[in-house]
Amino acid sequence: MNKLSTLLLSMFFLAGCDYVDEPLGEEDGPDNPGVVVPRRILLEDCTGHTCNNCPEAARIAEEMKENLGDRLIIVAVHMVDGFAAPVPPLGDGEFDTDFRTAAGSEYETTFGIGSLPKGMVSRRPFENSISLGRNKWNSAAGALDGQEAALDLWFDSISYDQGTNTATLKVKAACVKPLSGNHSLTIYLLEDSIIADQLDLDAEPDHVQDYLHRHVLRDNVNGTWGQNFVVGSADVGDTLETQVISYTLAANVLDHTHCSFVAYVYSTAGTDQYEVKQAVEAKLLP
Repeated sequence: MNKLSTLLLSMFFLAGCDYVDEPLGEEDGPDNPGVVVPRRILLEDCTGHTCNNCPEAARIAEEMKENLGDRLIIVAVHMVDGFAAPVPPLGDGEFDTDFRTAAGSEYETTFGIGSLPKGMVSRRPFENSISLGRNKWNSAAGALDGQEAALDLWFDSISYDQGTNTATLKVKAACVKPLSGNHSLTIYLLEDSIIADQLDLDAEPDHVQDYLHRHVLRDNVNGTWGQNFVVGSADVGDTLETQVISYTLAANVLDHTHCSFVAYVYSTAGTDQYEVKQAVEAKLLP
């Protein structure tokens, strides 16, 4: 299932960085087996700009964010071509934003997202399903909130060269609880605050031309399914890291100042396949 994309991706070592996000629990550090690292929850809001019920789901997600704060990371994954693709006639200024991504299309098939809005809460089954209606998101997140994570995960460095439109980044993790089974790391590129058309059943008129699209998935930095990160197992005190990744921002990005990266580690096999064990978000620019 590791379908690695080589498009716009190269790996090399880099000395120095623009800024560093420190790991949680830094004062104790991974050498202290008693350090407690909270599990951050990843909400993938499966949405589309011609889905008239999707804005209600987005509002639920924002209310959850207000309650959970940094413990919740939201990613709006536009999928199902009929809801995310531009609507003809193109060039008339209405519904001409293309929100589709290759990863979103594959997730749609893999997780059986046949209708919208749907959502995945750390891709952990809730009431026997990974794909959840918006009325179940709060309960699914509540079942995870307060759990201790096995990994402390952070962006060790992020820098951006506007001249080449290229970011360089490195992700690190410290194992604070034993972790068994193979796990992969995926990195998302998000763009926030995109002003574009949206159907909204609760608006009058229901065609909102200046809708604020939040947390939009623009691209996968290291492929749809990411890269191997934990092979076999990891023990308390183990440190994991990627090489520095050089990535040219996707062509569909409208404003790089609104961009951020989300990294998450998930299980690749077994009874917990696809479950996201830890996630972190950091801005492209400090």
